[in-house]
Amino acid sequence: MEQQQTTQQRMGLLHMKVKDFGGLYEVDLPIGPVETIIGGQNEQGKTAFLTAINVVLGGARAAPRMPVREGAEEAVIVGRIHDAKLGDLIIRHRFTASGRSECVVETAEGATFRSPREKIKALFGETLKFDPEAWAAKGKTPAGQREQRDELLQLLGVDFTKSDADYVRITGQRMLVKRDLATIQSQLRQSPQEDAPAKPVSVEALLGELEKAQEHNKSQEKLEETIKALDGQIVGHSTSIQRAQHAIQQWQTVIDNTGKALEETRRWREERKVALDEFQPVSTIAIQQRIAAADSVNRLVHQNEMREQLLGKQAVATASVRELTAQLDAIQKHKAKIVSEADFPIPGLGFSEDGVTHNGIDLATGCSGEERLRIATAVILAQLKKDGVRNRVLTIEEGCRMDAKHRDMVRQMCRDAGAQVIIEVVSSEGDIILEDGRLKGDSAQEAPAAQEPPEAPAPPVDAAVADEWLGEAGVAAGTGAQA
Repeated sequence: MEQQQTTQQRMGLLHMKVKDFGGLYEVDLPIGPVETIIGGQNEQGKTAFLTAINVVLGGARAAPRMPVREGAEEAVIVGRIHDAKLGDLIIRHRFTASGRSECVVETAEGATFRSPREKIKALFGETLKFDPEAWAAKGKTPAGQREQRDELLQLLGVDFTKSDADYVRITGQRMLVKRDLATIQSQLRQSPQEDAPAKPVSVEALLGELEKAQEHNKSQEKLEETIKALDGQIVGHSTSIQRAQHAIQQWQTVIDNTGKALEETRRWREERKVALDEFQPVSTIAIQQRIAAADSVNRLVHQNEMREQLLGKQAVATASVRELTAQLDAIQKHKAKIVSEADFPIPGLGFSEDGVTHNGIDLATGCSGEERLRIATAVILAQLKKDGVRNRVLTIEEGCRMDAKHRDMVRQMCRDAGAQVIIEVVSSEGDIILEDGRLKGDSAQEAPAAQEPPEAPAPPVDAAVADEWLGEAGVAAGTGAQA
């Protein structure tokens, strides 16, 4: 235990007396100003003594379900503290074997406080959370890592609730858009650009063109039929001439008229023959081939149109992904700005989505045990400072996991912060060695000599402070409050 300071200089827990609590019989001893090491082998009362300290600092809720030592009727825990405003105070807890408990907080003059549990909380804060080793050990599980992150955010006064919700929402939107984009890109890979005209072929127009060509070609057939008919007329007229020649006298007029008709018919026939010779038929084969190919061409045109639509959807989806990514980046930059402006208890602290980081490295998996312990201690001390706790006391169970270097580090940090640390270790060395529920080698249970100098008289309680803590008339000395 380090060299003691005077009462006027010290704050915090000064002295502990524990009787019949847990596995302890009776232990009465002073507490060091910065560090106190509680040593001893397993099952000797170390944890019970540390628990008794937590009861003094945190109230009866820190006590086990059966706090009274087996065979005893009641357990008593008395802690003496020194507060900068109130001077010396006595915190007394009594537990009975029947399950009752009471707590009394009184001044050096014997006046007691109303609502002792609230006064203990005001003096020491939420003491039950003050184990740096336990805080560092939270990082062993994902849930503990998130709890560390949330506690550090609360310590810094930073609330990422809305930013985190926006990030999750936009991430979900981007995931859906990316899924649609992947579908579009898959469809595009299955729809290559085809060699086809820009617009579909009109089969209806081709059918009209075919009909016109067929009508045009029918004119040739009509001309041929007309010529055949005219040839038959010529034969008839020739026969008539032959007949008329037998009766030229009678039929001269008929011959003349028939000759004229013959000439006219021949002229007309020659005109039709010239038209027939000049007639150019239109081939329908090419048109029929184009009609047959129109379905294939139109299918390619449709594929190209669908591909253009997919390219348009791809462009829209890609732009949406960029926009959503930009929103996510903006959220991250906003959070990074808040973090950069935060007053961290240790330089280099930061956050990931699921935990705490140090210099960009995950605290739980990438930092050394020394770094985790240093950060945990700093966070707890910063929380006590933020809560306005004047008397800062840290308790560490299973301190044997800490080597001498780690304990020196924690002690120095507590000294710098004006705090005390009480560490339990499985060892035959320490400021306090417990054996079978008593101080080792001291069956009379007297406190080790020369561990604390004679105390100076406690300063009087300031009247304003007394009114604040005691109420209008205070409470008579010696009365207790049910814990």
